[in-house]
Amino acid sequence: NNMSVGELWLRLLRYYSLEFDAPNTVVSIRSNQEIPRTTKPWNNKKLAVEDPYMLKKNVTRTVGNSHLYEYWQDSIRRALRYFGLPRTSAEKIFIPVQEHKKVALKRTSQRLELREQDKESSVGSCVHDSRVKIVDSVNAESVDSNKRDSPDKKEKPIEKDCNSPVVIAPNPLLLGRVIHPSKGPILMCTFCDKEGHLKNDCPDNNLPEVDTLPPLTPFHITVLSETLSKVPAEVGLSGERLVEREVFMRGLEEFIQVQFTDAKLSLFGSSCNGFGFDKSDMDICLTFTQRKIGDKVMVIESLARKMKQHLDLTNVQAIPTAKVPIVKFTVKKTGLEGDISLYNTLAEQNTKLLLCYNKIDPRVNTLGYAIKTFAKVCDIGDASRGSLSSYAYILMMLYYLQQVEPPVIPVLQELYRGDKKPQRLVEGWDAWFQDDLSLLDELWPEKGKNSMSVAELWLGFLCFYVEEFKYKEHVVSIRQRKPLTRFEKLWNGPCIAIEDPFDLSHNLGSALTRTMNNFIFKTFINGRMLYGSPIDENMDMFNKYQRPSDYFFDTDLLSESRPPNVRGCRRCGKVGHLVRHCPAILKDKEDEQKRLQQQLQQQKQQQQQKQVQQEWT
Repeated sequence: NNMSVGELWLRLLRYYSLEFDAPNTVVSIRSNQEIPRTTKPWNNKKLAVEDPYMLKKNVTRTVGNSHLYEYWQDSIRRALRYFGLPRTSAEKIFIPVQEHKKVALKRTSQRLELREQDKESSVGSCVHDSRVKIVDSVNAESVDSNKRDSPDKKEKPIEKDCNSPVVIAPNPLLLGRVIHPSKGPILMCTFCDKEGHLKNDCPDNNLPEVDTLPPLTPFHITVLSETLSKVPAEVGLSGERLVEREVFMRGLEEFIQVQFTDAKLSLFGSSCNGFGFDKSDMDICLTFTQRKIGDKVMVIESLARKMKQHLDLTNVQAIPTAKVPIVKFTVKKTGLEGDISLYNTLAEQNTKLLLCYNKIDPRVNTLGYAIKTFAKVCDIGDASRGSLSSYAYILMMLYYLQQVEPPVIPVLQELYRGDKKPQRLVEGWDAWFQDDLSLLDELWPEKGKNSMSVAELWLGFLCFYVEEFKYKEHVVSIRQRKPLTRFEKLWNGPCIAIEDPFDLSHNLGSALTRTMNNFIFKTFINGRMLYGSPIDENMDMFNKYQRPSDYFFDTDLLSESRPPNVRGCRRCGKVGHLVRHCPAILKDKEDEQKRLQQQLQQQKQQQQQKQVQQEWT
């Protein structure tokens, strides 16, 4: 290739202005063959540029608005018109209008398709004419089509030729003004989809101002403490229910051992960490005492086939592609949902850690149930819908109880004798913690010093995360008392970061969106105001409720609206599938088919009965 830089530059502009088929082809430098867009999960028709190593990454994904893409297209076309025409030093066209052919740009059907995909945007188009653009080679604003534009006598002539056969104007300072005379594209916020600002300056991204709370009255503290103390008994998992789960699990273990003789099942999670609800899912870990597992996917699929034969189970489904492969199921008799994971031993250690914290102080149990109930009534405690998990809220509560002065609970992973910390490696992570609670008197000198009531601690929890904790700078971490910065973890996202106490690479807030993060903190602000406003001053409203718990956990008082559904299915709200693949819709279709089949069978039976009656008569 012997082309000059100027020729290559013009060909580049022409290629992306007129020749490249952006809706159907991907820009890729890893192959000399065209890569069709159908091979990528990128549904829009904008220009797509593939990362040469991260093949699933579209590096132009930041152009999220069709009008911004139109602005870019128009800039490229103006640049082609500017550089493709010889000009004088005064930026005037050097050649006659009549001698230059008109260049027809591509139809703007692509642009119309883009606007159909982006109907929600209200940004005004930078290109006002959406019809087919027939661009004159001459600037229509300064040159009349019936006149020849000759160089001005006062202009300084071009004395020498350049190497390129194309003459380019020698004054590049006017390039930006000539290519796009406007001030640039209209600012578009990707947070609220409104124009005029960027997401960092979005008013919807700002939390409301926090008002000063009045002093708490003894009556308010007493009523709130009594209300919170009743929550575990009202919603918690009773000992009888726990025994039922154990019995069911042992029966399921015997059923699985018909195929896997050395299989062993064990409960973990909310069923046995001290914070379980009566309807909490059953989390079961499957291990083997003898065999070594090579292909976990094969084991999970084989297990699912076996469990489908169980008469007491329904909706058995294998999910082998998850980070931890599982088999989901539902118990027919109780409707209780559960899942079996393979060698999820680190989660078992998490369960034991939470249970130990639960046993240190009875207020931990009460406050743990309080935050889970709070998250449930406000609809901010379902990770499958893009929010935080109940486990994440428990970690947030434990972190506060460690940081409050004086602390309610210690950091069990920092309590040990001697200078060297013990280790217990599980799945490659150090899962050691002080599980001998009889040593707390010796190793934790602050034991029993905190005498705050449950109500004061509950309000303190909300005030801590609303007023004190800087989630943009620090990480919620219960494995150390010293503050942990986001910089140390390299977790630089815009939402709250919550570190798993054992799997230090796991950020439980990584799946949050800005919208959901703001919704959670707005809920905390509303809760702070509700629990921090003495009921003595609002007895008329308080007396309208049958029970104090109805007042303190009223969704309308705690949450201003429904939680955002940015990434979830529009049918069920859960993340991970599109609405056309929603299990709820598929189930509705199956139910409808069953209903139609039953109707057909009834009609056939009625017809047969009529025929029998006619034959009899």
